[in-house]
Amino acid sequence: MKTPKSQWIFFIIAAVAAVAVPLYMVIQSELAWNDGTEYRFRCAAYDPFDPFRGSYVRLRFDQANITLEHESLAAPGDAAYAVLGVDSIGFAQITHLADAIPAEGDYITVEVRDTVHTDFGVRYRLELPFTKYFMEENKAPVVETKFRGLNVAQMENTWAVVSVRNGHAVTKDLFLDGTSANELAAQTREGE
Repeated sequence: MKTPKSQWIFFIIAAVAAVAVPLYMVIQSELAWNDGTEYRFRCAAYDPFDPFRGSYVRLRFDQANITLEHESLAAPGDAAYAVLGVDSIGFAQITHLADAIPAEGDYITVEVRDTVHTDFGVRYRLELPFTKYFMEENKAPVVETKFRGLNVAQMENTWAVVSVRNGHAVTKDLFLDGTSANELAAQTREGE
């Protein structure tokens, strides 16, 4: 039985798309990792386990809940472009939300989860594109244990290094009380 030419064309287009989309995502992540601007985002961490994706550290960022003086047109459920800046002590902050890709400056694409009007402006709850930091299976529990043992002062010294390029973001490292999570896991393993 002979297969019609149109079925072969459809198959080839589907196969190319199946390869091209993940390849594009990998290339964008690699470009952000290698050529992006690094930002330090304050965060909290915990270690869930996902049987399909392995061990990772889940991150909660303070910039996921922000109050801005000026209202954005973004409503709950909308995507927006969060323009990034740096505060006086070197941590990332979202300076404003834009409805279109900003002409200049670094930005990330976020989803607006909720908005509340207050006396100080509009409070936004955002879904950031980098809430997980994947690690080797034996490292993630060590990092979570260390994180749980931090006191309030040490929590102020906890952040994730996120590399941003053209709206794409990649979490490069996690620092707990000023120490890299990878270094911490390596030190713990050597001490065993």
